[in-house]
Amino acid sequence: MKKWISVVSTVFLAASMNAQSVAPNEVKVFRHPDWIGDSASYKVEEGMRHKLVVYLGNLDNAISSMLIGAEVAVMAFQDSGFNNWFPGVITNQDKAYFKKGDLQGLKGQWNDSISSLVVFRVKDFNQLRYNQDPWGVYLHKAPSSKGPDGGNRFIPMPEDAKKIEVRHGLLGNDWDNKLDYVRLHRHLEITLYDQVQFQGEMLYLPGASPESLPSFGFQDLHFPLGRYDFAEKVSSLVLRMRGAVPPPPERKGGGSGTVHRAPPAGDTPKTVQMKLGTINLGIADISGVWKSNIGLVYEIVQDNDKFTWIVTIQNQLGEGLITGDSISATWSDRKGRGSAKGKIIKNREGKAVRIEWSNGVVFTR
Repeated sequence: MKKWISVVSTVFLAASMNAQSVAPNEVKVFRHPDWIGDSASYKVEEGMRHKLVVYLGNLDNAISSMLIGAEVAVMAFQDSGFNNWFPGVITNQDKAYFKKGDLQGLKGQWNDSISSLVVFRVKDFNQLRYNQDPWGVYLHKAPSSKGPDGGNRFIPMPEDAKKIEVRHGLLGNDWDNKLDYVRLHRHLEITLYDQVQFQGEMLYLPGASPESLPSFGFQDLHFPLGRYDFAEKVSSLVLRMRGAVPPPPERKGGGSGTVHRAPPAGDTPKTVQMKLGTINLGIADISGVWKSNIGLVYEIVQDNDKFTWIVTIQNQLGEGLITGDSISATWSDRKGRGSAKGKIIKNREGKAVRIEWSNGVVFTR
């Protein structure tokens, strides 16, 4: 009997030691405390800004412990698609969110509650606590009758460090005309539009050189949209690296298309040197929310010719590729995996308005 217990203990110890092995650029998550059970590994590889885990699959709402490499930090969310962020970030040095003084067991609301996460390099941030991945924008809704906190959402830049922007042509029913303030890092800029598909009046932030702007944290810029009469008006947005392309031209006279620049009150905007970048404009824009003939709603995020989608009600995550007017996708959810090819249908203005899939599903918007 003692020999059998000794063998079991040896096997458990070996498994535990193996589980604790993690690369400096890697994060491992586990189903149970003490680094036991089903696991998944995510790395920030060379050439990547960060690792984006839109949906945790079979570990959705089931993570109880994790290992974090010395070079990275984790930003965790309650919902898939980087919605409802748990304030703060996690590193292998930060013990505030864990039991036992280490990463062997998540505390309270963190335990079995994470549905998506972002892994990013610590060196990209001077100050970590109460801040988020610098390669994205933090959005916050205005409070509603449902509660004092209207909800939050994080929109990241693409994983590929060579990509200079991300576009959201439609923020979706939960976010359309509900945005109250934005917070972004000094090396990013954002253009907000009061209509879908980048139409209507625009608010360009930060609108002045970074050194003249107020900080929310060490490097964050904080913009309450009510200051610019743009609160609860935003329907689409473009987030990009600051200085990668010229800012939108400022047109006078008001009306549709007017750019509202937004230097803080009392500050004089300083000259910003802009470098011209390259953006591929020949690819159909399918980003946004699509309805379907099977009753599901698909929220698509596009990065040039690649895209991902989320179907919240099904816990479904899809990804695919656009080639001209052709499209292909694969997806996984509770029912398993699937794939299909399709055709993008555009209107006279060149806007993608319909996608017809080989499995009979039709997307419209």
